[in-house]
Amino acid sequence: MNYKRLIIALLLAFVFASCNSSINSKIIGKWDFNNRYLPNQEKFGLTGNTIEVDNYTNSEFMGSYYVFNGDGTYHALQTEGVEADYIEGNWSFNELDSTLHFKSNSIIQHNVWKVNDLQNGTLVLSEIPSEKIAFNKSYLHKFEEDDETVGTPYDFTKKEINLWRAKPKKPESTGALKKRITANIDHTLMFLNAHLETGKQTINYSGLSSPFIFATNGLALKRIERADQWTTVFYDYGQAQEAYDILETAFNSHIKVPENLSYVLLQKYLLEELKKQLK
Repeated sequence: MNYKRLIIALLLAFVFASCNSSINSKIIGKWDFNNRYLPNQEKFGLTGNTIEVDNYTNSEFMGSYYVFNGDGTYHALQTEGVEADYIEGNWSFNELDSTLHFKSNSIIQHNVWKVNDLQNGTLVLSEIPSEKIAFNKSYLHKFEEDDETVGTPYDFTKKEINLWRAKPKKPESTGALKKRITANIDHTLMFLNAHLETGKQTINYSGLSSPFIFATNGLALKRIERADQWTTVFYDYGQAQEAYDILETAFNSHIKVPENLSYVLLQKYLLEELKKQLK
Protein backbone atom coordinates (compact mmCIF):
# COMPACT_ATOMS: atom_id res chain seq x y z
CA MET A 1 0.00 0.00 0.00
CA ASN A 2 2.81 2.40 0.87
CA TYR A 3 4.39 1.72 -2.51
CA LYS A 4 1.08 2.50 -4.25
CA ARG A 5 0.76 5.79 -2.34
CA LEU A 6 4.33 6.66 -3.25
CA ILE A 7 3.71 5.94 -6.93
CA ILE A 8 0.50 8.02 -6.89
CA ALA A 9 2.31 10.89 -5.16
CA LEU A 10 5.10 10.77 -7.73
CA LEU A 11 2.61 10.72 -10.60
CA LEU A 12 0.75 13.73 -9.16
CA ALA A 13 4.02 15.60 -8.71
CA PHE A 14 4.95 14.78 -12.31
CA VAL A 15 1.57 16.01 -13.59
CA PHE A 16 1.84 19.29 -11.66
CA ALA A 17 5.42 19.80 -12.83
CA SER A 18 4.39 19.07 -16.42
CA CYS A 19 1.53 21.56 -16.26
CA ASN A 20 3.78 24.22 -14.76
CA SER A 21 6.47 23.53 -17.35
CA SER A 22 3.90 23.75 -20.15
CA ILE A 23 2.60 27.12 -18.94
CA ASN A 24 6.13 28.42 -18.40
CA SER A 25 7.02 27.52 -21.97
CA LYS A 26 3.95 29.41 -23.22
CA ILE A 27 4.88 32.49 -21.21
CA ILE A 28 8.49 32.58 -22.45
CA GLY A 29 8.96 35.15 -25.20
CA LYS A 30 8.10 38.77 -25.96
CA TRP A 31 4.67 40.20 -25.22
CA ASP A 32 3.55 43.61 -26.48
CA PHE A 33 0.90 45.66 -24.71
CA ASN A 34 -2.35 45.73 -26.65
CA ASN A 35 -5.03 47.31 -24.49
CA ARG A 36 -6.31 47.85 -20.95
CA TYR A 37 -9.92 47.36 -19.87
CA LEU A 38 -12.20 46.58 -16.95
CA PRO A 39 -13.85 43.16 -16.60
CA ASN A 40 -17.60 42.84 -16.25
CA GLN A 41 -18.43 43.64 -12.61
CA GLU A 42 -22.17 43.67 -12.08
CA LYS A 43 -21.99 44.78 -8.43
CA PHE A 44 -20.38 48.05 -9.48
CA GLY A 45 -23.14 48.78 -11.94
CA LEU A 46 -21.07 47.93 -15.00
CA THR A 47 -22.62 46.04 -17.90
CA GLY A 48 -21.37 44.15 -20.92
CA ASN A 49 -18.52 41.69 -21.26
CA THR A 50 -15.81 44.34 -20.89
CA ILE A 51 -15.62 48.05 -20.29
CA GLU A 52 -12.78 49.35 -22.44
CA VAL A 53 -11.00 52.48 -21.28
CA ASP A 54 -10.76 55.36 -23.72
CA ASN A 55 -8.02 55.66 -26.31
CA TYR A 56 -6.16 58.28 -24.28
CA THR A 57 -5.69 55.91 -21.33
CA ASN A 58 -4.58 53.09 -23.62
CA SER A 59 -2.09 55.42 -25.29
CA GLU A 60 -0.43 55.92 -21.91
CA PHE A 61 0.74 52.28 -21.99
CA MET A 62 1.36 51.80 -25.71
CA GLY A 63 4.89 50.62 -26.41
CA SER A 64 5.14 48.61 -23.19
CA TYR A 65 6.40 45.05 -23.44
CA TYR A 66 7.66 42.11 -21.39
CA VAL A 67 10.38 39.68 -22.47
CA PHE A 68 10.33 36.47 -20.40
CA ASN A 69 13.46 34.33 -20.69
CA GLY A 70 13.70 30.59 -20.12
CA ASP A 71 16.27 31.02 -17.33
CA GLY A 72 13.77 32.88 -15.14
CA THR A 73 15.00 36.39 -15.95
CA TYR A 74 13.00 39.07 -17.71
CA HIS A 75 13.30 42.59 -19.03
CA ALA A 76 10.53 45.00 -19.82
CA LEU A 77 9.70 48.46 -21.01
CA GLN A 78 6.93 50.05 -19.00
CA THR A 79 5.49 53.25 -20.41
CA GLU A 80 3.00 55.33 -18.51
CA GLY A 81 2.46 58.90 -19.57
CA VAL A 82 5.80 60.68 -19.95
CA GLU A 83 7.73 57.87 -18.23
CA ALA A 84 9.35 54.95 -20.05
CA ASP A 85 11.28 52.68 -17.66
CA TYR A 86 13.51 49.80 -18.73
CA ILE A 87 13.24 47.10 -16.06
CA GLU A 88 15.17 43.88 -15.39
CA GLY A 89 14.64 41.13 -12.85
CA ASN A 90 13.40 37.60 -12.26
CA TRP A 91 10.02 36.02 -12.88
CA SER A 92 8.27 32.83 -11.81
CA PHE A 93 4.84 31.29 -12.33
CA ASN A 94 2.80 29.73 -9.53
CA GLU A 95 0.46 27.11 -11.04
CA LEU A 96 -1.58 26.76 -7.82
CA ASP A 97 -3.14 30.21 -8.12
CA SER A 98 -2.09 31.13 -11.69
CA THR A 99 0.03 34.08 -10.64
CA LEU A 100 3.15 35.64 -12.14
CA HIS A 101 5.69 36.83 -9.58
CA PHE A 102 8.34 39.48 -10.28
CA LYS A 103 11.50 40.52 -8.45
CA SER A 104 13.23 43.65 -9.74
CA ASN A 105 14.96 46.78 -8.54
CA SER A 106 12.16 48.96 -9.96
CA ILE A 107 9.73 50.71 -7.67
CA ILE A 108 7.07 50.81 -10.39
CA GLN A 109 7.07 47.06 -11.15
CA HIS A 110 3.94 45.46 -9.70
CA ASN A 111 5.20 42.31 -7.94
CA VAL A 112 2.28 39.91 -8.52
CA TRP A 113 -0.05 39.56 -11.50
CA LYS A 114 -2.92 37.17 -12.04
CA VAL A 115 -2.83 35.27 -15.34
CA ASN A 116 -6.43 35.54 -16.54
CA ASP A 117 -5.90 34.10 -20.00
CA LEU A 118 -3.06 32.56 -22.01
CA GLN A 119 -3.95 31.17 -25.43
CA ASN A 120 -3.68 31.84 -29.15
CA GLY A 121 -0.86 34.34 -28.76
CA THR A 122 -2.71 36.41 -26.15
CA LEU A 123 -1.71 36.97 -22.52
CA VAL A 124 -4.15 38.73 -20.19
CA LEU A 125 -2.89 39.89 -16.80
CA SER A 126 -4.48 41.73 -13.88
CA GLU A 127 -2.93 43.21 -10.78
CA ILE A 128 -3.54 41.42 -7.49
CA PRO A 129 -5.24 44.14 -5.40
CA SER A 130 -3.91 45.12 -2.01
CA GLU A 131 -5.81 43.82 1.04
CA LYS A 132 -6.33 47.47 1.99
CA ILE A 133 -8.49 48.01 -1.10
CA ALA A 134 -12.16 47.54 -0.22
CA PHE A 135 -13.16 46.29 -3.66
CA ASN A 136 -11.41 45.08 -6.76
CA LYS A 137 -11.62 47.29 -9.83
CA SER A 138 -8.38 45.92 -11.24
CA TYR A 139 -7.83 46.54 -14.93
CA LEU A 140 -7.02 43.70 -17.25
CA HIS A 141 -3.89 44.21 -19.35
CA LYS A 142 -3.92 42.41 -22.69
CA PHE A 143 -0.63 41.54 -24.40
CA GLU A 144 -0.03 40.07 -27.86
CA GLU A 145 2.86 37.69 -28.56
CA ASP A 146 5.76 38.85 -30.74
CA ASP A 147 7.90 35.83 -31.63
CA GLU A 148 9.91 37.52 -34.40
CA THR A 149 12.16 39.99 -32.54
CA VAL A 150 13.94 38.53 -29.50
CA GLY A 151 17.31 36.89 -30.22
CA THR A 152 17.59 38.37 -33.71
CA PRO A 153 20.23 40.86 -34.94
CA TYR A 154 17.51 43.56 -34.79
CA ASP A 155 16.41 42.85 -31.19
CA PHE A 156 15.77 46.39 -29.93
CA THR A 157 14.80 45.11 -26.44
CA LYS A 158 18.37 44.18 -25.45
CA LYS A 159 19.88 46.03 -22.50
CA GLU A 160 22.89 47.35 -24.41
CA ILE A 161 20.54 48.95 -26.96
CA ASN A 162 18.60 50.70 -24.18
CA LEU A 163 21.41 52.07 -22.02
CA TRP A 164 20.60 55.61 -23.20
CA ARG A 165 17.38 55.42 -21.15
CA ALA A 166 19.33 55.45 -17.85
CA LYS A 167 19.06 58.96 -16.41
CA PRO A 168 22.51 60.40 -15.56
CA LYS A 169 23.27 61.39 -11.96
CA LYS A 170 25.10 64.56 -12.97
CA PRO A 171 25.15 66.98 -15.95
CA GLU A 172 26.80 65.63 -19.09
CA SER A 173 29.30 67.22 -21.44
CA THR A 174 28.38 68.14 -25.01
CA GLY A 175 30.19 65.03 -26.22
CA ALA A 176 28.24 62.81 -23.80
CA LEU A 177 24.97 64.42 -24.88
CA LYS A 178 25.78 63.66 -28.51
CA LYS A 179 26.50 60.02 -27.58
CA ARG A 180 23.13 59.77 -25.80
CA ILE A 181 21.32 61.28 -28.80
CA THR A 182 23.15 58.92 -31.17
CA ALA A 183 22.31 55.88 -29.00
CA ASN A 184 18.66 56.91 -29.07
CA ILE A 185 18.81 57.10 -32.88
CA ASP A 186 20.53 53.67 -33.02
CA HIS A 187 17.66 52.21 -30.98
CA THR A 188 15.16 53.73 -33.41
CA LEU A 189 17.08 52.34 -36.39
CA MET A 190 17.02 48.85 -34.88
CA PHE A 191 13.29 49.24 -34.23
CA LEU A 192 12.73 50.14 -37.89
CA ASN A 193 14.93 47.23 -39.00
CA ALA A 194 12.78 44.86 -36.94
CA HIS A 195 9.72 46.12 -38.81
CA LEU A 196 11.40 45.65 -42.19
CA GLU A 197 12.85 42.21 -41.44
CA THR A 198 9.59 40.77 -40.10
CA GLY A 199 7.61 42.11 -43.04
CA LYS A 200 4.85 43.58 -40.89
CA GLN A 201 2.21 45.57 -42.73
CA THR A 202 1.82 48.22 -40.03
CA ILE A 203 4.23 49.89 -37.64
CA ASN A 204 3.54 51.35 -34.19
CA TYR A 205 6.12 53.92 -33.07
CA SER A 206 4.96 53.90 -29.43
CA GLY A 207 7.64 53.36 -26.80
CA LEU A 208 10.44 54.86 -28.89
CA SER A 209 10.90 57.90 -26.59
CA SER A 210 11.84 59.77 -29.73
CA PRO A 211 11.92 63.52 -30.49
CA PHE A 212 10.81 62.82 -34.06
CA ILE A 213 7.48 62.77 -35.83
CA PHE A 214 7.48 59.81 -38.22
CA ALA A 215 5.62 60.63 -41.42
CA THR A 216 5.18 58.89 -44.76
CA ASN A 217 7.25 61.63 -46.41
CA GLY A 218 10.12 61.57 -43.89
CA LEU A 219 10.80 62.96 -40.40
CA ALA A 220 9.94 66.12 -38.51
CA LEU A 221 11.31 67.34 -35.20
CA LYS A 222 8.74 67.67 -32.43
CA ARG A 223 8.60 70.83 -30.36
CA ILE A 224 10.56 70.11 -27.20
CA GLU A 225 7.49 70.41 -24.96
CA ARG A 226 5.90 67.59 -26.96
CA ALA A 227 8.89 65.25 -26.59
CA ASP A 228 8.29 64.41 -22.92
CA GLN A 229 9.50 60.81 -22.98
CA TRP A 230 12.70 61.93 -24.70
CA THR A 231 13.47 64.89 -22.41
CA THR A 232 13.08 62.77 -19.24
CA VAL A 233 16.19 60.68 -20.08
CA PHE A 234 18.46 63.70 -19.51
CA TYR A 235 19.77 65.02 -16.19
CA ASP A 236 17.35 67.95 -16.14
CA TYR A 237 15.32 70.09 -18.50
CA GLY A 238 18.27 72.40 -19.12
CA GLN A 239 20.35 69.46 -20.37
CA ALA A 240 17.39 68.28 -22.45
CA GLN A 241 17.18 71.73 -24.04
CA GLU A 242 20.93 71.65 -24.80
CA ALA A 243 20.55 68.20 -26.40
CA TYR A 244 17.53 69.42 -28.37
CA ASP A 245 19.50 72.39 -29.70
CA ILE A 246 22.28 70.04 -30.84
CA LEU A 247 19.77 67.83 -32.60
CA GLU A 248 17.94 70.79 -34.12
CA THR A 249 21.19 72.11 -35.63
CA ALA A 250 21.87 68.68 -37.17
CA PHE A 251 18.27 68.43 -38.36
CA ASN A 252 18.44 71.80 -40.11
CA SER A 253 21.51 70.82 -42.12
CA HIS A 254 21.01 70.19 -45.83
CA ILE A 255 20.31 66.51 -46.51
CA LYS A 256 19.67 65.36 -50.03
CA VAL A 257 16.60 63.13 -49.94
CA PRO A 258 16.57 60.16 -52.33
CA GLU A 259 13.47 59.33 -54.33
CA ASN A 260 11.40 56.15 -54.62
CA LEU A 261 12.05 54.86 -51.10
CA SER A 262 9.33 53.36 -48.93
CA TYR A 263 8.50 55.56 -45.95
CA VAL A 264 10.36 53.29 -43.49
CA LEU A 265 13.48 53.14 -45.68
CA LEU A 266 13.29 56.93 -46.06
CA GLN A 267 13.09 57.36 -42.29
CA LYS A 268 16.11 55.06 -41.89
CA TYR A 269 18.10 57.01 -44.45
CA LEU A 270 17.38 60.35 -42.74
CA LEU A 271 18.31 59.00 -39.31
CA GLU A 272 21.62 57.68 -40.64
CA GLU A 273 22.33 61.10 -42.17
CA LEU A 274 21.52 62.81 -38.87
CA LYS A 275 24.02 60.54 -37.11
CA LYS A 276 26.72 61.76 -39.49
CA GLN A 277 25.92 65.36 -38.56
CA LEU A 278 26.33 64.55 -34.85
CA LYS A 279 29.95 63.35 -35.18
